[in-house]
Amino acid sequence: MANKHGSLSIDSDNLFPIIKKWLYSDHDIFYRELISNGCDAITKLKKLDMMGEYSLPEGYKGRVDVIVDPEKKTLTFKDNGLGMTADEVEEYINQIAFSGATDFIEKYKDKSNSDQIIGHFGLGFYSAFMVADEVTIDTLSYKEGATAVHWSCDGGTEFDMKDGDKTTVGTEITLFLNEDCLEFANEYRAREVIEKYCSFMPTEIYLSKANAPEEYETIDKEDVKDTDKVIEEIHEEAKTEEKENDKGEKEIVEVSPAKDKVKIVKRPVPLNDTNPLWAKNPSECTDEDYKEFYRKVFMDYKEPLFWIHLNMDYPFNMKGILKDKEWYGYWQTQNLRQYLTKSAAPVGNMLPVAIAWPLLSEFIQTTEQAINGQSDNRVDLRFAHAETVIPFVALMGIGKTDIQIASPDSVSIYWKDYEIAPMAANVQWVFYRDKNCQVWVKILLNEQEVTIPVVTSFFPYYRWEEVCHYLKQRIAISKEILSRFSSKTD
Repeated sequence: MANKHGSLSIDSDNLFPIIKKWLYSDHDIFYRELISNGCDAITKLKKLDMMGEYSLPEGYKGRVDVIVDPEKKTLTFKDNGLGMTADEVEEYINQIAFSGATDFIEKYKDKSNSDQIIGHFGLGFYSAFMVADEVTIDTLSYKEGATAVHWSCDGGTEFDMKDGDKTTVGTEITLFLNEDCLEFANEYRAREVIEKYCSFMPTEIYLSKANAPEEYETIDKEDVKDTDKVIEEIHEEAKTEEKENDKGEKEIVEVSPAKDKVKIVKRPVPLNDTNPLWAKNPSECTDEDYKEFYRKVFMDYKEPLFWIHLNMDYPFNMKGILKDKEWYGYWQTQNLRQYLTKSAAPVGNMLPVAIAWPLLSEFIQTTEQAINGQSDNRVDLRFAHAETVIPFVALMGIGKTDIQIASPDSVSIYWKDYEIAPMAANVQWVFYRDKNCQVWVKILLNEQEVTIPVVTSFFPYYRWEEVCHYLKQRIAISKEILSRFSSKTD
């Protein structure tokens, strides 16, 4: 590859994401962006291996290394992911805000799971310039015959790109920190930020200090791994003590057997948990696991009151462990969404409810045919989702289902989705004839007798004639609402 000097491509289509970069309230967010890029690169490489388009080296283990160097005032992020060719650097880096993750998913949309691609390589990378005067990239693509690439930029629109000297597949990004941001080259500060943003990323993350002296640990010889660097072998003699036996005689007794141990370079420990509790099946977790997770994540010595372990696959993937307050807040949000989109919320001007009128009209027609002897049907069953049940119930005015609440904070007090449409929600019209051949109806919501805005002296029974009149009025109101809406949209 010939040496290249050029200008970063910025146009109206990708200018806005660049502006958004400055909206980061905390400059330390660049840690998350760059580490996410490394995790993405490793995830992509594993995907290619699974799809038969690449073969991972034997014993491959994806990892992201963060190396701080306070003397040189640099911060380095290394991954052993798929790397980049010169053309890909040109596309993903030189054309700011191009999404490499999006491109990858589009190419392999029928073979990959987009949920596992957590970053958009391009924009996130440029968050580095919030703290660095200069940034360099050294990368080597997994593609056969690829040439290493070295890229550098001092934060302006000019960059330099040439052949690099990297010999292993992956990417290494080095930040030359500005004087105002040297704190990020401090090992303890780096650890704090990584644990803040990256505790549960899917790839192991390691932190080290450049030129730091090696640290050692001593382990039993049988526990040595092939990856361990052995410094010396240590033989510990058996430990003995003089003790008195049952006969009152003193003798030398072995209290600890001889051991063979080895001194090794201290094994690196990842800063993150790649298999967090919420990603596991609830049957695999004990109560103590949940308590320990709570203490570790929330820094609270107290035990949680309770926990809810979500693990759902359809219609969307959702995994997590919520505290009681978090769960209540989550429900409040979902409840408000249901209220705004399916009921009589003032903001909707009854429109979500009005759309249920054809179903209500069909119910009335079917009922009248049976009452008048025009049909032999004794039972009429319909099946629907909450999207249909809630507007239908609200249109009937059952209980407080059509209540109008102006304050979003108050919705959860007066209107609860789980009371209206729980699992297996149902609405029933049950009809009776008295000895005078008068038709009465009892209405049930989820097997509970409910009220409607019709006067009766014999609750839960209502005269069908009066109920029918009321429901037809509701239908007329619905048609008027829809007519007004239609005229506004024409």
